Parts: sequence; structure tokens; C-alpha cells
Amino acid sequence: MDTLDNTQPDHAQDWLQFTDGETPSSLALDPIFFEYVNPEDKILDYGSAWGRVPSQLREQGYNDVVGFDINVSELALARKQAHEANQESQYVAADARNLPFAPGTFNACLINGFMASQVDPADRVKVLKGAREMLKDDGILYMGVFGQTPENDRHLRRYEAHEKLTGEYGTYIVTDTHEVDGEELYRCHHYSEEELRELLEEAGFEIIELHKKQVDTISSVANGYYIIAKPAAAYN
Repeated sequence: MDTLDNTQPDHAQDWLQFTDGETPSSLALDPIFFEYVNPEDKILDYGSAWGRVPSQLREQGYNDVVGFDINVSELALARKQAHEANQESQYVAADARNLPFAPGTFNACLINGFMASQVDPADRVKVLKGAREMLKDDGILYMGVFGQTPENDRHLRRYEAHEKLTGEYGTYIVTDTHEVDGEELYRCHHYSEEELRELLEEAGFEIIELHKKQVDTISSVANGYYIIAKPAAAYN
């Protein structure tokens, strides 16, 4: 049976409410991923939930994909669906801040949409430093990230209305109505480009490519950033 130490910050627990494939997952993989990550590479997928991204990759010939999540219910569904599709299942219950893998295990870390759930600023650096540790020296970090979108009125209203509640511009509350008011479901953070660059540098990464695009969210559209980075040689 999956077990986890109860060490997640309070708002990480919000993601345990989702079952039966209900974990929000709207950010598509960008084609840039396939330019840098080979089918034979060993890949770690962050926040795999019910297995959308690992399943997609396996269908495209990527057979060594390890997914992890704190939500053991969604992991059980991911394993079930992999079995039904005759796909190899590699899903692990784990906390992104304290991963149970040996350093240098993976050729690629795939962090697609997951950083939105990191509403504690200290955890963002911890997660990315952990990713650097997981990678081989010549490994690749792929990140798909929701960006701050103040030009969209829906997002701007939430940023401004929720800043006092969350303590940070860009961190907002997703409600049951997907509007400013309503019952809180979970919290998310949208990043600025400057913030992402600073986080990656602090975590010991060198950006190879960074592209800004419009992406779909659960209830709207937003700016998105797709990033390819590598471990910085000079980082200690």
C-alpha cells in the first residue's frame, strides 16, 4: 500500500480531494519536449495524478516513464488504466520536496503544469533543486508553466482580489464557481518570466530555450512558458 509522510504544506492537501481522474490537468506537452528527450531516456513526471502525460508518452514510444504524486487514489487509477492498455506501470507515491530516488537517476525531469500547485515560495526552489539532483549530469529539465496574465480580466480580478488572502501577487484561489467569489477548492500560482529565470538560476539550472505561448486553463486561457534547461556546470 502507498504511504507518505504527512509533510506537505497545508495547501498540498487540497489536491487529495480529487478522485476518479478529476485532478485538473489542462496543460498540453509542447513539441519542444520531443526535440530534447529521446524515447530511450528515463523520465520522471512530476504530479502524474491519473497518468495523462505518462500514458501519452508511452503511446509515442517512451517506455521508461516514472510518474509520482501525493494523491494515492489517482495513482491507483493510473495503474489500473496502464494495465488495461497493456502499458508498463511505474507510479510512485512521493512528495516532490523529498523524492525517494537516487541522485542522477533520470535523463529528464518533466514538470508540466505542476509548478502551479507550489503556492509556498520556499517549496518552489526546493522542488527545482530536487529535480536537479535527480538528473544525470547531461540531463534535461522540461517545464510547462502557467504564466501571469493580467491582460485577461478574469485572471487580473483573481490576482488582485486574492493577493491579500494568499500573500502574493499571482497566487490565487480556485473556487467552485471559477470566479473571485465562491468556495475555495485549491490555490494556484502563475509565474512571471523574471520569477522563473530567478528560480531556475537559484536551483542550479541553465536555460537552453524559453518560449511564451497562450495555453488553455481549466476555465480560460493564460500565458504559458515552455522551458528547456540543463544543470549548470558551475553550480555547487
